[in-house]
Amino acid sequence: MVHHQLFTLHHQQLLVHQLFTLHHQQLLVHQLLMLHRQPQLVNQLFTLHHQLLMLYNNNNNNNNNNNNNNNNNNNNNNNNNNNNNNNNNNNNNNNNNNNNNNNNNNN
Repeated sequence: MVHHQLFTLHHQQLLVHQLFTLHHQQLLVHQLLMLHRQPQLVNQLFTLHHQLLMLYNNNNNNNNNNNNNNNNNNNNNNNNNNNNNNNNNNNNNNNNNNNNNNNNNNN
């Protein structure tokens, strides 16, 4: 008897759930009909959606461009540093050579 009552209760819970689901679907159908009666609103929503996508894409492109610019700047800085180091090395070598020449001349 208890088992039967539990099973009946469970079945009733399923029915309640189905009723809520049906009610929710009816609300969705009603909303769709309301939208269908307002094509201008639907058009605005699609336009807004498109604009948001464009903004998202532009933002991504800007981020990519910024990253590329940063990479280029870093590469330029590295090249400049390398050039400076090479120049310093050359200057040091020249100074050493001059010192050696002076020492040789003095001797």
